[in-house]
Amino acid sequence: MKFLLKAIRERKRELKKLREQEEEERKKELGIEEEKIAAERRREYIEKVKQTRYYETDRIRTFHVKFFIGTFVILLFRFSLEFSYIH
Repeated sequence: MKFLLKAIRERKRELKKLREQEEEERKKELGIEEEKIAAERRREYIEKVKQTRYYETDRIRTFHVKFFIGTFVILLFRFSLEFSYIH
């Protein structure tokens, strides 16, 4: 009888250790996945900051202003031509 109880207790301990090991492995896997997600978020954030800095440089700002003005002038020219054909 003592041998049977001892064997049952030992089996329970083994099962508990196995459950704990499986839980640790699951936590490690989740931790790795979370680290990958966090790294991807950091990479995206850095890329966004780089892009924002690029568009804030004077050269790009000047380009966009000139492009906008050029587009505006072309539109005005088109409207003036259409208006001259109508009248």
